[in-house]
Amino acid sequence: MKQSYVKTAEEAIKKAEAVQYRFLTQEEFGSGQVPDSVWEAGALEEQLDSLHRIARIDQEKAAGKLKERLCGVKRAKSRRLRILRLAVAAAAAILVGMCLYPWVGNRAGYSLEGTYVREEKVTVPTVFRERDEKTIDRRALEMRETGNTYVVTAETLPPDELLAGESVVYERVVIPVGYTCSVSLPDGSAVVLNAGSELRFPGCFCDSVREVELKGEGYFEVAHSGCPFIVRAGETKVTVYGTRFNLFYSDRLTVTEAVLVEGSIGLMAGGKETKIRPNQRIRYDSGEAQLQVEEVDADDYIQWLTNNFKYRGARLDRIAFDLAAWYGVEIEVAPEIAVEVYSLEFGKELSLDEVVWALRKITGRTVKKEGGVYRIE
Repeated sequence: MKQSYVKTAEEAIKKAEAVQYRFLTQEEFGSGQVPDSVWEAGALEEQLDSLHRIARIDQEKAAGKLKERLCGVKRAKSRRLRILRLAVAAAAAILVGMCLYPWVGNRAGYSLEGTYVREEKVTVPTVFRERDEKTIDRRALEMRETGNTYVVTAETLPPDELLAGESVVYERVVIPVGYTCSVSLPDGSAVVLNAGSELRFPGCFCDSVREVELKGEGYFEVAHSGCPFIVRAGETKVTVYGTRFNLFYSDRLTVTEAVLVEGSIGLMAGGKETKIRPNQRIRYDSGEAQLQVEEVDADDYIQWLTNNFKYRGARLDRIAFDLAAWYGVEIEVAPEIAVEVYSLEFGKELSLDEVVWALRKITGRTVKKEGGVYRIE
């Protein structure tokens, strides 16, 4: 019976991915470049009208680079997105049912001992249950769509399953490409996770310190408590003295970046803690052991919560990292141009081909696709 559920779920996911390919990509633009015939067809006026939707470029940074033909052809997105959401919802519903069948059905006699679960590629938001750094169970998260965000509540272990003397059980929430999810922690704190992110936390905050681990990007609203709240991100950790902040960590980029919206936080890096105020950004590059604090508009760094990409003087390698996480592709940036900075904004509803084409115009760089990998040179 269990094998039939797995097979059904796999078939549903394949169908959803096929629909996503057909309806969210421009197959005729498979090369990633809009052909001249588009312009010859007299679509220039319509394309310029959608300039604000593709990218709003900082005039001081990019004046003269986007005078004409920045925007791609408008997509008939409403019908496509409706069809995609239905397909993804169907696949998710089947997968959730498949995962919850053994979990809920065995709830009364549930035991944490037994065989370990082999991890596979995650295609929907999933929670892994871990003990002693090994996965003992996994399930798809229950999802409901609210606007452009899938809201998720990660269940934790009931008190009667936290046996005295046993090692702590952790929940690890994994968000795949194309999703933005909100997770409720055991203490009532809320974390919104961006695509390609992971959050690991204990099933119960039973100690004097509330501690979680983040990979990727998350927006935190921390519940007030007498217990300190700490977020570990690679070699750094953030101690929370207030309530709302955005945190980004990438081992690949060797960067930890925190932007404070409200309250107070301190970033511990290189054996020293540095506190910041609202509308300040702290950035630590562990590869170069460099720490920087600057004044910013915090709203610019949380636009991803509203289904948009927005950058003000962002490095090209960071922009490429975010695009790769959202669209599920590999993007490489030539080292000599990785530190170039750009300011732009566009919606996540755009296809990858549209975004790649816009990047060519914005940066003036060559973007090649070789063996499934995009290279910006």
